[in-house]
Amino acid sequence: YNNINDEKTMSDECWNELVGDIVQDNDDLSEYLIEILADRDDIVAVKYWMAQLDRPYYALPAWVQKYIHIKQNSELKAIPRTQVTKENSPIDYYKIPLENNEIIFIDSMSTYERLLDRLFKNNNEEIFIGFDCEWKPLFNYTSTSKQRISVMQIALPNEIFLLDLLHFFHTCDPETIQQRLAHRLFDDDQVTLLCYGFKTDAAMLSASYPIFNRALLSGKTLLDLSLVQHELLAAKRDIFPYATTNNNISSKDKGLSEFVRLCFGKPLNKSEQCSNWERRPLRNAQMLYAANDAYCLVEIYKFLSNNLQSTDYLNSFRGKKPKKLDSTIAREIDENFQDTPNNNNNNINQSQISNDVNHTSNEIIRPYQIKFVVDNMLHGLGKELRVTGCDTVILGDDDPHTDAIRYARAENRIILSRGAPYNLLRSHTVEGRCWQPPLNVPAKEQRAAVLKHFNVKILPEDIFSRCTLCNGGDFAIVDGRDMRLLWCKINNYLIKDLEPDLINYKPEMIDIDRMTLYNENVPLVLTGLTLKNYRSYEEFYVCRQCGRVYWQGTHWRRRLNRNISLTENESTQDNDDDNKNNDDDDDDDGIVFYDAESTM
Repeated sequence: YNNINDEKTMSDECWNELVGDIVQDNDDLSEYLIEILADRDDIVAVKYWMAQLDRPYYALPAWVQKYIHIKQNSELKAIPRTQVTKENSPIDYYKIPLENNEIIFIDSMSTYERLLDRLFKNNNEEIFIGFDCEWKPLFNYTSTSKQRISVMQIALPNEIFLLDLLHFFHTCDPETIQQRLAHRLFDDDQVTLLCYGFKTDAAMLSASYPIFNRALLSGKTLLDLSLVQHELLAAKRDIFPYATTNNNISSKDKGLSEFVRLCFGKPLNKSEQCSNWERRPLRNAQMLYAANDAYCLVEIYKFLSNNLQSTDYLNSFRGKKPKKLDSTIAREIDENFQDTPNNNNNNINQSQISNDVNHTSNEIIRPYQIKFVVDNMLHGLGKELRVTGCDTVILGDDDPHTDAIRYARAENRIILSRGAPYNLLRSHTVEGRCWQPPLNVPAKEQRAAVLKHFNVKILPEDIFSRCTLCNGGDFAIVDGRDMRLLWCKINNYLIKDLEPDLINYKPEMIDIDRMTLYNENVPLVLTGLTLKNYRSYEEFYVCRQCGRVYWQGTHWRRRLNRNISLTENESTQDNDDDNKNNDDDDDDDGIVFYDAESTM
């Protein structure tokens, strides 16, 4: 709040985005925000956030109601903060000499190919690239919170490309495209990558997208202008036309902004620095900020080259990494591969792994004896493995590939990956614990290959024995009458109208008011039932982990018939078929639970 009102170092839009992201869906924080604004006597902001957060007057604390009542006669209306008229800032900020149409946001293969074409157009000629990265600041930290680079800026002499790493980059083929970009930026003799304070960007890039790691460790293209700035201010300060000799005068602008001011007399506008860089589309102000941050590096290099009358001094910094950059990247890699702080875990895991299944063994195993983790490029395969009853963790779209290592070590899982991530993950796992399924085939064929490779035998009772949504394997059997009452409540039907025979029925398993199982807190997720068929099933199966409700409908029968071939064709055949019916586990009389109507 001080940044936007007093120091004016953050734009209104930026502040609104970040605050809205923090308080959304949290009534306590929403109320606290309005209280803070009332305490600061900002009635415009109070009314704005009351409207944004749908907080009615009568629901606010008494003292806030009184405050608003006192301000009733104010002529100010509840308008967005972005519409509040403010004094024009007296600061004249640096602006790049390019038009808006020369700033290209890359979120499709066509624009990405345009970037690659520009980068490799004159492959044998020296090229200077301004480089920077942006990510969303993290304020509401939780155990699942993750910071990751969202936008990478690549500034060329006449164009600036803003690469959507978060939503687009992971969809590119890693072998031919991602690694090609990584090599060109960080490990190419013809490239000079102009950056500023690269150590932070490198650590975040390594943690967010491990595919850059190998090229980052080379770093031969780097020219970190923060190192140049430090030495020039100490030894050749007179080349800066806007430097002052009075050491008692300090610039309010720091870092790169100060460097730009020293060279051009105008600082960078940093008011969008703490934006929500994960929101799409980016605002125009964000696009301009990102473009400025990268292109100014190209301009600074030109300025220094002209004033130093030679590029030899600048080139002496090329490939000179910031202190401890290699160890920072190595630490990021190592942290991605550690499941706990205990240094003895590696010995424990090696011991566990030695007793686990290996694909070279002829021993047939059952789904409950093996666990997988699939990376975010194999979602379809992960769901198909769950259909067969295999315990399978599926990484989220935004999870780094190296999270697979954590699951593998902490939970003794086999990693399934593909492309460049597979090569990286395999180099950090024990032989046989990381495997690449066939590429460019349907998920069902990939599943068949996995089951065959690891000698997994599937029986009819395995199919649909896990929740395909969350991987849970613990289900509660619920009487159909309980579910009929719940369905009526969810769909706003009166019991007396649809289920008069259940007026006096007391549910055995479901707390109808809370819409959970008794003594449990997970809300039930009931979708797919209609007025026509909701009475058709006597039993339902509820995943205790996520609350998803299943039943044995037509979809279940179709899926079961399709997958029954797994028990015949996808299991490994051996010479002990005469004994296969003697498996102790085959005679288990446990309940079988099926994914009924949900689609895969």
